[in-house]
This record gives sequence, structure tokens and C-alpha cells, in this order.
Amino acid sequence: MNRNIKELSYDDLKLTVDIPDHDKTSVDTGSWGIIGQPRALKALKMGIEIKAKGYNLFVSGDPGTGRKTATMQILKEHSRKTSPLKDIAYVYNFDKPENPKVLYFPEGSASRFKKKMKGLVEKLKSIIEENLSEETYKSERDRQITQIESRENRILSEFEDRLVEAGFRTIQVPDEENEEALTDLVPLYNDEAVTFEELQTFVTAGTITEEQWQAIRERYYYFMDEMKNIFSSIKREREQMEKDLRKSAEEAVRKSIAGELRKIRKSWTLPEVREYLRDMEKDVIQFHSLLIDENAEEEMGDLLSERYDVNIIVEHSKEDQLPVLTENHPTDANLFGTIETSVDLSGEGRTSFMMIRSGSLISASGGFLILQAEDILKNDELWNGLKRVLQTGQVEVRGQQSPLGIPMTNMKPEPVRIDTKVIIIGPADLYFTLSQLDSDFIKHFKISAEFDSDMERNNSTIGEYTGFIHNLIKKEELRSIDDDGILEVCQYGIKLSDRRDRLSTRFSLISDLLRESDYWAAREGKDLIDRNSVIRAIREKNYILNLPEEKLDDQINRGVILIDREGEAIGAVNGLVVFDRGYHSFGLPVRITASAGPGKGGVINIEREAGLSGNIHDKGMFILEGFVRKRFGNTYPLSFTSSICMEQSYTGVDGDSASAAELFCLVSEISEVPLRQDLAVTGSINQLGHIQPVGGVSEKIEGFFTVCSKNGLTGTQGVIIPESNRDNLLLPSRILEAVKEGNFHIYTMRTVDDGLALLTGMKTGEKGGQGRYPEDSLNGRIDEKLREFSRLSREEK
Repeated sequence: MNRNIKELSYDDLKLTVDIPDHDKTSVDTGSWGIIGQPRALKALKMGIEIKAKGYNLFVSGDPGTGRKTATMQILKEHSRKTSPLKDIAYVYNFDKPENPKVLYFPEGSASRFKKKMKGLVEKLKSIIEENLSEETYKSERDRQITQIESRENRILSEFEDRLVEAGFRTIQVPDEENEEALTDLVPLYNDEAVTFEELQTFVTAGTITEEQWQAIRERYYYFMDEMKNIFSSIKREREQMEKDLRKSAEEAVRKSIAGELRKIRKSWTLPEVREYLRDMEKDVIQFHSLLIDENAEEEMGDLLSERYDVNIIVEHSKEDQLPVLTENHPTDANLFGTIETSVDLSGEGRTSFMMIRSGSLISASGGFLILQAEDILKNDELWNGLKRVLQTGQVEVRGQQSPLGIPMTNMKPEPVRIDTKVIIIGPADLYFTLSQLDSDFIKHFKISAEFDSDMERNNSTIGEYTGFIHNLIKKEELRSIDDDGILEVCQYGIKLSDRRDRLSTRFSLISDLLRESDYWAAREGKDLIDRNSVIRAIREKNYILNLPEEKLDDQINRGVILIDREGEAIGAVNGLVVFDRGYHSFGLPVRITASAGPGKGGVINIEREAGLSGNIHDKGMFILEGFVRKRFGNTYPLSFTSSICMEQSYTGVDGDSASAAELFCLVSEISEVPLRQDLAVTGSINQLGHIQPVGGVSEKIEGFFTVCSKNGLTGTQGVIIPESNRDNLLLPSRILEAVKEGNFHIYTMRTVDDGLALLTGMKTGEKGGQGRYPEDSLNGRIDEKLREFSRLSREEK
């Protein structure tokens, strides 16, 4: 056997884990969620404590690593208030009603202000009624009204007298467009009112002359003009009177209203509040009559009662912690706020500043808002809106839109100033991706807290694992667990990490295992969780999830999928692949074949030609071709065409872990040297012929072992893996036992030559002084065949 080929023994493969001494009753219920994440915790603390603009946080890592749990715990520990928060409220804008004003209050005081305003309005009503009921005001008002009415009556009486003398009088006629009647003039004939049509008949009958009829018409238009002028004059005088009366009323109530509002202003030192109270004073004085007019209340309804109301959109109690909110459904309304619209019985919509609602960005002001990356990033409008808020520090609350995207209100409230630190939780590597694709991202999220999916395995971390196990059992009131059960759980954590010297930090999966182990312990009538409870929980979980694996194994056993498990073959090898369904992954062998002959086509990747090859698999094939060119193409031009195929593969293929197997079957085809079919191969190659590590090596070994054991192990079967994958070997006990008994073999290789020597039983050979390989070596046979291909290609020309 090649000296670089090593067969791993049972002792090499066996995983030994020691559980340090531990006190099952000493459990810290607050610390278990942040094991093995020192880097992420330091970033979280830094991002939380730095108050400068842009220091929002992006928390990334694999699901189950405790990203959210740790974030919530750190926030709980570091979100104690150092300064008061602010209540936020909207009030009516007396100058621009479509732009409601926003007011800020010390925490807990917005309700007090709202209550004060409600009491103030009721008091102002009483004050206004009282002031307008005083004799001085009433007598002056009555004098002005009497004076103007006397003048109107005199002017109208004189006009009526002149009308009668001229042979006319006034009548009221209905107006088709308005409900009010119109005033018109009718001529008199023998003191009786007649129409102009009747007068025309009198002319025809000779009762009056044509000249008399024309004179009557001329007088009619003259007096109509005069009447219109009189009415216009009366209207102007009445408008002036009403203006004077309003002024008198305003003067009557101004002092009392100003006094009441002055008392309120003294108790509120905030500039915005004082400005609002000054504006309110002007408005109450100007529209004081609406407050005491019952008809106005009926006609205007909520619009009048809301005019001086206060819409509190954020209110804080005097608690010790800063707000920490999680927005699980970030829509435009939920995140930024909205203006609701109500529909009355007529189907017409209405809104007001009292229908403005806060979004989570506003509600979390002064504290923290947690978002899931997949929720916010899938909507460009939301993402851009969030960046705009982080840039300006202000939230613009917008109204609802119709199904056609048309705004249902023209109201545009004043933007709300906020101080919210946003924390986005997302998958690993997303921070880097966003920083590359979005130039604004880094400006707004300067802190990256990246959670690792595994941690170093040592006595300290095993101890933390043990503490976590006991903590969860105590917290969720599960059955106690013995040391053998703990050992099995730790081994499961090691397997999840895919490295013998690491432990998984995906504690959600560890928690699930404990819960399911407790379930099976209960089913078996046990008082505690032992090793067998944990093993059964793992086995039952795999059984639930491995239906596709069983189907494929069955197809191999029935010969539907062709896999040779013994003998030799030219141009064929057993590769190993992993099927990853997200929630369950498993390995299986796949038959890789090659064909070769003279030509200029080089290596043809059939998967690529069929559109089934991913970029990394393509790269692996190009590297394979580069290796052949480097080893054999230095002294003569290579002229061959070959094709490589993963047989019976009808879905996409990616990754370069099959590149070693693909090279081996190509070499076999060219040299016409058979390869062992009782061995399966996995490994990646580089152009120098070195074997590189691959993923999923344990699943791949288990997949081939399962296929081989269905018909009974022959004693020669096994796998060849990269030497650099030794630390990734975490195999089930059934494979370890087969290795121990010599029924199954696991070999490691460092170079292409190592794998070829084991698969062919031949020495690969090294170049001699003249640049030729020994004739009896594998490389010598390959070289000779490639030279033959080159000669045949030249002859074809």
C-alpha cells in the first residue's frame, strides 16, 4: 500500500468525551443562552452602549445559535434607563389642519396634559357662556342689533311706499336652485297684482296703450336695480354688524380665556406645548361661539369635540427599563404608523389627527426595535423607508391607501423625531452581502454581531453544555438526566458541529433533543433520561425524516439505480454525494463513468452540457483538466476528447467533492486499468494533484456503508477520504463496530496518486530523467495512451 495511504482503526475513529464533575442543583437560569459567543456578545454590548448615529446592529448567524435569545438577554442587562423617555402626542394644527402638530412630553405626563385639556375645554365653555350672559355685553349687543334692524326696517318701508306709488309691490317666488325664496316685483292694475303677460293682453284689448306698457316695464327694471342695491347694502351692514358683534364677543371673553390658558402654560415649560397653547388661545377666542352652540355640535360632530383633544400615540410609565419591541409583521403601517380612515353610512370616508396611530419605530423610541432580516428585506419600499428613518431620525406617518394605491387622505402629519436603535437578525454572511450590494447599509448598521455555529470542545465548554442541559430540564420541568445521557447529548452536539474538536452552538437543536428524549423516556416508563432515551430520540427523529433516503436505498437494492459494490471496472468509480433537504441530510453513492478517445474536445462535463452542473462543479472539472495538462502535456500536445457523467442523476449537481472520483475514472478509462468497485471515493483536487477536504464526509461514509451492508459486508468494502477530513469523522456505532471487526475500511489519502494506487493496485510511478514514466506504472500507461491519442489526431488531419 502507498505510504501516504492510511487505514483508520477503531481507535482512530472512536470519539471519547469526558464529562467534568458538575453540580446538578447549581443552575444559573439566566446565562445558558449565550454559551460560546464571546465575539458576538462583545459586539452586542458595544452596539447597545454607543449612542452615536449609525450604531444600529445586525445580528447574524445560523438559526438555533441563540441569536435572538442572547440579544434579548443582553438588552435586558443593558437597557436600564439613564434618562427619562418621552411621551408623544399629536394635536390639531390651527393654521394648517392637514398638518397635525406633534408634541413631546416627559414620560407619563401626556395623559395628564390630555386630562387638563379636556377639563380646560369644559371650563372655557362655562366661562364663555358666563361672559356672554353679562348685562354689559348683552345690552351692547342688543343695542347694535336694534339699531341695524331699525335702519333696515326704515329703508325697506320707504322703498315699499315708493313702490306702491309707482304701481308695484314685492312678492316672494321660489328658487329652483336654492331652498330660499327670491324677492321679485309685480305691477299693480286697479290695486291688484297682475303679471306682465296679463298686461300684454290689456294692450291687445286696448285697455292700456303700448306706451303705458313700456313705461311700466321701464319702472320695473329701475326698481329691481334699486331693490338689489338696497339688499346689498343691508347685507354689507349685517356682515359688518356680525363682525362687530364677534369682535365684541371676543373682547368679552378674551381676558377670561387668556387668564385660564395662562395658568396652564405656567405648568408646562416645553416650548412646543406653550406654542400650541398660544395658538389654541387665539382659536378659542376666534371660534368661541362654536363651543357653546348646540347646533354647531350637531352639525360638526366629532370634528368639533376633537379640535382641542390630544391624541397620545406613545406613552410610557415610569419603569426602569428602556422599551424593547419586536416587530414580527413589519408592514408600512406597523413599522412607520398610519392614519386610519372611517367610513360613515353614506360610504364617505373621514379621518382626523385623532386617528393617527404609532408604528413600532415610534413606539420603541428611546429603546430598541428588533426586526427579522427576511421580513424587512423582501420589501424594497419598507427597506428604503427604514434607511430613510435611520438617516433623518424622523418618521413620517402616512395615511392608508386604496386598493389602487391612491392615498385615502391628504393629511400629512408633522414628522416624529425618534431615537430608536434598530437590531436586525438575519442569516450568516448576509451582513457581508448587504455591505457589498447596498452602499448605505454600513452607514446605518456599523455593528455586526456574528454568532458562531460551533465552539471549541474542552472541559470548560463541556461543562457549559452540561449546565445548559440541567438549566433547560429545570426550566421546562423535564425528567432528570444521568451522566451517560449527558454524554450522548454532548456527542450529538459534536456531530452537529461536523468536527471532533468542536461543539455545536445551535442550542435550539440540543433543546429539541432533550424534549424528545424526555418524551421517549416517558413512553418507556422511565423516571429519568438515560443514554438509551437520547439514542432513541435521535433514531426516531431520523426515521421520521428519512423517507427519501429509504426510497433511494431501495432503488439501489432493487437494481433500479446501478451501483457496483464489488469487483472491478474500467472507467467507472463509486463517488459519494450528500442530499441536503434542509431539515435532513444524508449520503449516497453515485456511479461516475468516463469515456475517452482521440480528439480536441478535452474533458466534456455532461452535467454541464445538460444544464445540471453548478458553478463550483464546473470549476472542479476545469481543475481536473488542468491537472491532466500539467502532468502529461509538457512534452507533447494533448489531443483527446473525454466525457464524464454522474449516471442516473437527473437533478442539479454542485460542489467539487467528486472531482477526485471523476479524475480517477477518467484515468482508468484512458489507461484501461480497472478500478475497485468495493471502494467509494470522495475528495476535491487541485491542479497539483493534492487532495482537499470536503463537506458531509460522515454522511457519505454512512450512505455507502448502508448500501453495502444491505447484502452483507464482504470484508473488503470501504471508502477513501481526504486525510484532512479525519477530524470531521463522527460515525455511528454500527460503522465503528464493522471497522473494529475488519468488515469495513476507511482509508485517507493526501494526493491523487494515493487514491489511484489503492483503487488500481498499481504504482503510479514518477518521471525519470528523460521526462518519461516507467512503462509498468499507471502514469506510464496513461502517458503512452495519451501519446497514441495525439498521434491518431495528427494522422486524421
